[in-house]
Amino acid sequence: NQLTIAGTLASQNLQVNANTTLLPGSSIQWQLVSATSSYFFSDTNLPWSQFSVNGPLTINPNASSNPILIIPQSVDAYGNLNTYIDFDPTQPYTFPFIQASSILNFNPADFAFDLSQFITPYTGTWSIQQSSPTELDLIYTPALPEPAALALLLCTIPLSIRPSRQPKTR
Repeated sequence: NQLTIAGTLASQNLQVNANTTLLPGSSIQWQLVSATSSYFFSDTNLPWSQFSVNGPLTINPNASSNPILIIPQSVDAYGNLNTYIDFDPTQPYTFPFIQASSILNFNPADFAFDLSQFITPYTGTWSIQQSSPTELDLIYTPALPEPAALALLLCTIPLSIRPSRQPKTR
């Protein structure tokens, strides 16, 4: 059995029982209901989309010239775009994304992100990493504080730890 993905893959919970290949230019819609596993899709017990392959997953080499597009979406329990999810843009997150019996030819440069449908406010960056020989994760990294805000914070620290002076008694 062989499955070749050349278009858009959209599913809340997709399980494939075949050797699978992601071709350059294909796209995967990934939906997030809850960043903290507090809420779930109405028809599954999952807080975000997951793609499982019972067989090897091959990332077509040279996809970086025409990357595989990951389209994160912030959604409600029914899959409708929604801004009200428990996603804190100041916190880092790691989301298991794809699991397979093996993952071949993974290169993060073969992937790009279209964040136009992730309508929950965020300031950080998204990336993909291979966390094990059988798993790809989506990573959210919060933005670093602006230099001015960091400087203000550093200026207030000495004020908060300044020892109190009491007059000496004789």
